Amino acid sequence: MRIAWLVSVPFAVAGLSLLRTGGRQTQPAPTRVARLACTADTNLSSYETETLLNYGASPRIRLKGIQMLGVFQFDLKPVSGMVIERARLHLRYAGTDRKLRTLGFSTVAVPWTEGAGRGDRVAGATCFASPELGVRHWTTKDSDFTDAAFLPEASLVSYSDVRNDGDGRLSAEIDPRIVQAMLAGLSYGLAVTDEKGQTMANNDVFAREQYGSAPYLSVEYRKPTAAETRVGALAHLRARPAPEWATTATSAAQLDVTIPTGSIGIEAAIRIAGEGHARKLPETVVGLMPRSSMTAHLDDLPGNAAVTIMARPVGMTGLRGPWSSSTMRTPRLKPRPGALKVPSSYLRLGSCPGRRLGPLTVSVTRADVRLDPDTGEPDQRLRDHLWNGRAIYLQACRGERVGITVSIASRAADGTAVVRCRPTAPPATGVRYATYRVLPVRSSRRIADLCIPAAETRSYPSARVSQWLVEFDVLPSQPSGIASFSLDVASEGHGSVRFPVQIAVLPPALQTRLGFEVSLNTYGSPARAAGLDPASADGLRSEQQYHRLAHEHRCTLTPLGYSHSGTLEPGYAPNLSGSGANRAVTSWAEWDKRFVAYLNGEAFVGLPRDREPITHFYLPFHEAWPEDIRRHYAYTPPAPAYPQIIADHAMAAGPIEQMMSSEYSVGFQAIVRAFREHIRQVARAAARAHFYLNNKYYYRDPASGGRGTSWWLLDEPMHRDDWLALAWFGRLLKTAVKSPATSGSFRSADTTATAGDAASSPDASRASIVFRADISRPQWQRDYLDGLVDLMVVNDEMYARPTLMRRIRRRLGVTFWHYGEAPAPDRVLTAFEEWPLRACLAGADGIVPWQTIGTAANTERAEATALIVPGNRIGHHGPLATLRLKALGRGAQDVELIRALARSRGWSREQTRLALTDLIEARDGEALRAAVRDALRDQPSPASQALQSDGHSAAAPARRPSPKP
Repeated sequence: MRIAWLVSVPFAVAGLSLLRTGGRQTQPAPTRVARLACTADTNLSSYETETLLNYGASPRIRLKGIQMLGVFQFDLKPVSGMVIERARLHLRYAGTDRKLRTLGFSTVAVPWTEGAGRGDRVAGATCFASPELGVRHWTTKDSDFTDAAFLPEASLVSYSDVRNDGDGRLSAEIDPRIVQAMLAGLSYGLAVTDEKGQTMANNDVFAREQYGSAPYLSVEYRKPTAAETRVGALAHLRARPAPEWATTATSAAQLDVTIPTGSIGIEAAIRIAGEGHARKLPETVVGLMPRSSMTAHLDDLPGNAAVTIMARPVGMTGLRGPWSSSTMRTPRLKPRPGALKVPSSYLRLGSCPGRRLGPLTVSVTRADVRLDPDTGEPDQRLRDHLWNGRAIYLQACRGERVGITVSIASRAADGTAVVRCRPTAPPATGVRYATYRVLPVRSSRRIADLCIPAAETRSYPSARVSQWLVEFDVLPSQPSGIASFSLDVASEGHGSVRFPVQIAVLPPALQTRLGFEVSLNTYGSPARAAGLDPASADGLRSEQQYHRLAHEHRCTLTPLGYSHSGTLEPGYAPNLSGSGANRAVTSWAEWDKRFVAYLNGEAFVGLPRDREPITHFYLPFHEAWPEDIRRHYAYTPPAPAYPQIIADHAMAAGPIEQMMSSEYSVGFQAIVRAFREHIRQVARAAARAHFYLNNKYYYRDPASGGRGTSWWLLDEPMHRDDWLALAWFGRLLKTAVKSPATSGSFRSADTTATAGDAASSPDASRASIVFRADISRPQWQRDYLDGLVDLMVVNDEMYARPTLMRRIRRRLGVTFWHYGEAPAPDRVLTAFEEWPLRACLAGADGIVPWQTIGTAANTERAEATALIVPGNRIGHHGPLATLRLKALGRGAQDVELIRALARSRGWSREQTRLALTDLIEARDGEALRAAVRDALRDQPSPASQALQSDGHSAAAPARRPSPKP
């Protein structure tokens, strides 16, 4: 059984000094001092090849950032039943690296076994991945040690700078409540971390095996007062149903608890009707209470069952109070949907018969395959269901794009052909069509990839096998019924062949406002890829062409306008003057020239989603703008050498709020407020302005340019200082806009509409600023961003850690997107289609390929980071889409179809996944689309709506993307 706590009321345990009772002060007894010997200790390594290793018999404990941490247990008998007033951990260095400055301390919520390993796998012993390897998990099967310590909802945590005690000895003060929790039986020892991991130092200290240098605790303690020896009843206990978190397999409940003054936690059990005995609730969360009042989430309960929760408070010294109980009936399980089936009408369709045209053989196949340029073989063996005996037959909802592939194989070196498409009478004015010649590029082999508009393909002679793509956009205005076209393939001197095409337009319509995001990230203006000055008229036109190409494929292009060195692209920020309280925008003209057409939709006139504004964009804020950190940060490095400069900063600099001038904060917030007001004036729909900090200290390295301005990893934070700096900027933002986390319509995907859905509704504010953080290590996030972050963009931990994602979503109410690198260019196109769907079913409302704009060289050689490439090298004046971009757009469109179906059926993400599992595993996108359309056709025309989420894992295994730079 899993539970997760939501903190609601601040609380500090009373009784560690004077305790006020009955209007009188009871004077505590005098304190004494005790030395508590270490009885067990071991290292835990989060390094990916060492998570299963045990270090219980090692003579040293290494403390190294998030890579290596220590866990300790102590002999508490000398202070049994006592109140701890002060506590200090004593260690002794065992190596030459001695760069411990700040230590983190946490209670441990799960029992663990020291083991006898020296960097070995030891069955039954503790490692980072398991408290008893091969026997049990820290919590759930997707857990690790971070699920048992430093938990915002279930741990007591403190941080302290170390004191040099001479002769290699050091010590650091610990919150005495942590020792009190061990005394009370609510913590299984002490976790210790190096909170300055950016030094990269191997800080070895002696383990308990080293006589005279073993770790120990020194504590000041006293006898409890009479009042401290009495533990009252719980102030409040209530169990209540949580139907929003029920699944098809398990039910859920919430438990509201308030403990009496002087208590440190609770002991709880659950009795389920029909079971013989009560079960103790897991100690991972039902135990220590960092706050006096909490709400616990209980999962994995039976549906429609009477349950009784029994709980009693635990005093500081381990005394238990009286039992209280609360009874409820759990919600019914959500119905398990039947598997969606491919309709027989689709299965009856066959392959389109090929035609001969002189030396050419013309074939028509599905749009989601790539043909080998030399052999004509498809990259994936999928059956065609295209031909109804008279014509190529396609189905589409209104607002949907469908297509076909034309293959032309030549037996002669001089064979040439042109593919044309045209409507037949009566013309379908609400269906647009476009034809592309698909050119081959190099990858691990030659692959068809670049899509050249047909009007510019006459100069390309036919290859051994040439691939063409014909796409049809069914506009929302097109009435349902049959739209007819003819597809003609002509070859000079050999005439032409014709294929009739019928498109059955179905009543359901996809909404034009994106509900699922494909955010095409890039760095700097894409005009630079074409060799153009972004500030020039040609550069602005080129950039708009890139935006239009993304928009056409249900994507949003998001160029980041600042660099690691603090420079800004022309027009990506307004002109400013003054500093501090006098910091102000002097002109929006250049920014408006670049961005307003995207925010009001004028840049997208004539596209399938005509005049639909973008849903999100980056703001230019970073550490060097609108105020420059280099002028306001009170730290001067003693030496410029990298990486020593980062280690020196970690060891010497104070907290960011102390090092940054007040003038910086005031000026920063003034421009945040100016941006908020301006985008509300110019945006036609509710766009989300992303306050996103991308910069990293890696770029202070001369090998990476040496001009970086950040002292922290603000993107993909790793160390405590990184998280604290990110949180500081987040507080600046939130204070400036005076809005809480997840404000407006940017809400949790679990219980409400997602950003895209809410944005499609009329909104008085029209646009808002949201705090976005790109997180590659969510398990190390602790409580740093609580109440601040709106959008978390997470790497493959989203797939690997579904329980953690569920817990974060419940606690913070954030929206998730998934980021990574697009699949390798030579992967089958269905791999690109599946990414949006896999992410959506895992709980995300968008995906972010971290780099998407290629260079001119990518017209000859494909790269995963080049989904759109400049065409100027091959004579095309504008950006070119790849088949991979089209497949990603098709995947985003699939998600919209599925969301519409889920809305009409009232399905959660889990129910949707179960209904689609067989189709997803078949990896046949056309069959999946046919099944979803068939299920939708009898429904009223739906608008895409949010799926409910319970954070279940994806239906397909996760990819391991390369890290972002």
